[in-house]
Amino acid sequence: GIRLVNVRGNVTADAVNGSITMRGLEGMRVSASTINGEIDFAGGFQDGGRYYFGAHNGRITVAIPERTNAKLGVSTQSGSIDAGFPVPVSSVRDGRFAVTLGTGSATIEVESFNGSVRLVRPSR
Repeated sequence: GIRLVNVRGNVTADAVNGSITMRGLEGMRVSASTINGEIDFAGGFQDGGRYYFGAHNGRITVAIPERTNAKLGVSTQSGSIDAGFPVPVSSVRDGRFAVTLGTGSATIEVESFNGSVRLVRPSR
């Protein structure tokens, strides 16, 4: 597995049989993908940034701070989507939904083929 804590800068993390954990990460371009493992992200989303989290077999948990400005797209083929806070969904189709948070200046894509997606607020 991969564990990144308090990293600044752009990050690409790929795993085959392992989980990816990112805590306190700050970057304009962040990509995390795994075939068999979980993804757990708690970091900042910068205006104009691009963020991708993808898992084939595994749960994805993304902590989204209040006042995040992003277009958020979430999809899962064979899993559930759970938001731990109110999400103003703008469109739902074929296991995918899209929502605009704040001004929508960043892009966040979360995709899991065979796993659940959890959207949470960061713990303090």
